[in-house]
Amino acid sequence: MTACEKRCRRTTGACQGEMGKKGAMSAFVLLVGIAVGGAAEAQVTGQAHEYVVPNHGKLTLAFPGNLKGFSKPVSEPASVLLRFRPQTGDAFYVQVTSVWLDATKIATSTPEHLKATVAKTAQEPLRHSVEKDATLKELRGAETRGFYYSLTDRAPGPGEYKYLSQGSFLTGEMMTIFTILHREPVCPEKETVLQMFAQAKYVK
Repeated sequence: MTACEKRCRRTTGACQGEMGKKGAMSAFVLLVGIAVGGAAEAQVTGQAHEYVVPNHGKLTLAFPGNLKGFSKPVSEPASVLLRFRPQTGDAFYVQVTSVWLDATKIATSTPEHLKATVAKTAQEPLRHSVEKDATLKELRGAETRGFYYSLTDRAPGPGEYKYLSQGSFLTGEMMTIFTILHREPVCPEKETVLQMFAQAKYVK
């Protein structure tokens, strides 16, 4: 569906290998031009995990017990890369890149700008999706504002994921983009992850 999805297919081993490759940097390129938005309200029960952003504080996520996570802090640009998957199997896979923004970038990160940027990122996967339009949904929490969309791959290849949700959100000084891939149309873990994002917190 997207270059990101194509690289994240089949095995968890192959997915983990993407941590240091082009997917992480392409995620950052997208983040640089992104903004803010504003609706996942249910509470995720799980242990709070702090992810260090070198020299720029921590991003905190309430990590549910049914997820297995992997993280990698990056000094330049100041960011943290996260990956989530099931404890067993490959029913879903989540890619996250959170990048610290300076005051100038935060000031330009308006809700309108973020919404427009997320809408723009949908154009490529729409070429291969069942849907003709990408409906943007808000991602909102006490410290989080963002947008995302969900699409269905029209003809996934062997081992590839059929369903994709992708978006961006701002939490404090951290801009985050994410991709959620899953195989079945109903994926409770997708909603859990979205709620986890909505409840994200930033400590400087």
